[in-house]
Amino acid sequence: MASQSRNLLIDLGNTRLKWGIGDDCGKVQAGEALLNSELNEDNLAALWRKIQTPHRIGIACVGGTTELACVQAVANKLWPAISVTRVQSQAENFGVTNAYSQPEQLGVDRWLGMIAAYHQYRCALCIAGCGTAVTVDLINADGQHLGGLICPGIHLMKESLAQKTENLSMIRRQDFPAGLADFTGAAIHNGVVSAIAGMIGKAVNVQSPYNGYKIVLTGGDAALIAPCLASATVIDVNLVLSGLALMLSKS
Repeated sequence: MASQSRNLLIDLGNTRLKWGIGDDCGKVQAGEALLNSELNEDNLAALWRKIQTPHRIGIACVGGTTELACVQAVANKLWPAISVTRVQSQAENFGVTNAYSQPEQLGVDRWLGMIAAYHQYRCALCIAGCGTAVTVDLINADGQHLGGLICPGIHLMKESLAQKTENLSMIRRQDFPAGLADFTGAAIHNGVVSAIAGMIGKAVNVQSPYNGYKIVLTGGDAALIAPCLASATVIDVNLVLSGLALMLSKS
């Protein structure tokens, strides 16, 4: 990569551990993600033994303490001399001003997605993280965060229906044709995806007269949600890692 620094970037979410090698300009080469249910020291060490010794290690964590302890143990075992930085949300950085009165209360994955997207596009943005939960954050053209929305993600909505109803089973298949459905599994899936797409679209539309928001999707379900949006979208699955790379560049 172009930068002299090769940093190990770790995005520890509620469902998966995503990681990559990044430089100080925010460019990322993603590695193989691990489900949290499969995360242990042996599996993680097997992946990381294949990479060159990093210059620094950065961690963004919204997942559990057990998973975080596993990550820290493996990093310390493989590279005991390398500094490890766990980043937090800030009041302001990289041209973005956090709308939260207590900035650290904003999920760090949301913060990193915002600074990475604004750093790249420098325009009014709607950033949607499409994972276990769906988060939506809007930034105006001046970099002011306007606030956000959160709702359950696709899997959680389906799981809720399956648990709270007698005759609706949990269907994981996700390649149904879009639109109105003629059987229950597709109707549930399309209804859930449409609800999420509606929330994203609503968040953008209520900002009149501030038109022209670029919609940037990230997260494992971004490709499922993008076709249901009326506006053109950009999918960047490494957005959080890119933001983490930027944060390390100033640490």
